[in-house]
Amino acid sequence: MSYGSYGTQTVLGLTLPIFAVLHAAVFVACICALLSLLSTGAIFGWPLPSQLPVWASILILVWIYFMVTAPLRATRLMGHHWGGAHVGPWTALHGIFWLSFTVLFFWLAYHHIPEVHALIDSLPKIWPRSQGSFNVESFV
Repeated sequence: MSYGSYGTQTVLGLTLPIFAVLHAAVFVACICALLSLLSTGAIFGWPLPSQLPVWASILILVWIYFMVTAPLRATRLMGHHWGGAHVGPWTALHGIFWLSFTVLFFWLAYHHIPEVHALIDSLPKIWPRSQGSFNVESFV
């Protein structure tokens, strides 16, 4: 198996964390949009067409997410192919960056975007209370 040149490996090593941050931002935006869609029937106040069912809008939103993140995933897989024997640490670094920036972006969205804050605060009211012994108020 031939690996890329040293320059190619260096560029991929430098861009993989950047792509992990971009992927985390798109993931957080998609989750917030899905929560907004499920709780209000609109995506951050943008109403959907009345004849479009909710399940179809969820599928469309997930499809858009996968289409936007496909180049980011392809770049990561290309890095796996060209990384040679050192692909393990870069894969771990990508996962750490993605997870930490996902948490950071959720935190930032919750504290600095009023719509996301209101959406997250309204989730316990939306969840059915008859789901066994799970009580949301005990965790808040």
